[in-house]
Amino acid sequence: MFEATHEVWMALIQAKPSASKWMNKHVRNYGKLYDIYGEDRANGDKAESAKEKVTRWQTEGNFDLNDDILMFDNEFSGANNVPMENASNISPSSTHYSPTPTSEVGQSSKGKKRKASMIEALEKQFEYVTESMNKVACVLQEGNTIMKDSNVIAERAVDVVEKGRPRFYNEDEIYSAVQDLGMPRNMQLDAYLFLINNNTAARSFFGTPPLMRYEVLMKMMN
Repeated sequence: MFEATHEVWMALIQAKPSASKWMNKHVRNYGKLYDIYGEDRANGDKAESAKEKVTRWQTEGNFDLNDDILMFDNEFSGANNVPMENASNISPSSTHYSPTPTSEVGQSSKGKKRKASMIEALEKQFEYVTESMNKVACVLQEGNTIMKDSNVIAERAVDVVEKGRPRFYNEDEIYSAVQDLGMPRNMQLDAYLFLINNNTAARSFFGTPPLMRYEVLMKMMN
């Protein structure tokens, strides 16, 4: 119930006779109403309506999806025929007033709309993040493909270089090949030393089919 000095009530009733009913009227959540409309609401200084606050909260992003903020009309005093010029001199003593079912339905509907819009914004943000991650994954996959292709090209280049590089036969390979010719022992030593000191002759020797190597070697040595 509103509490005020007798002078305040008399001035209020004189200005608006219908306000006399509020002398014994219980108002629920008066403290919240005072926080929203009380401070300098008469001249508009430092005060804002519930819708103005909700708009500011939405802009700043400082609200929770699960909170149930009551959505009042911009002008509570106009809806209930109560001027709030002297709100700073009035305080509630009890809160037995219950909102009508219609107002509860309206408030619930507005709360659901606000939550739905916030959920929609979060879904769009999630879709954006998912799309960005998919793009990154595609780039990485393309990079892996390019890397594999580069490795194949590098391996082929190495093969070409190795094939174009002259082959050098070591002592073991030459000695084993000379033994397979079946020539006399004293000739094996001469053939072995000849091929070791002449890499071009060694490549020609190993490039010849095994059945013809003996004849080729004899011609090169003579």
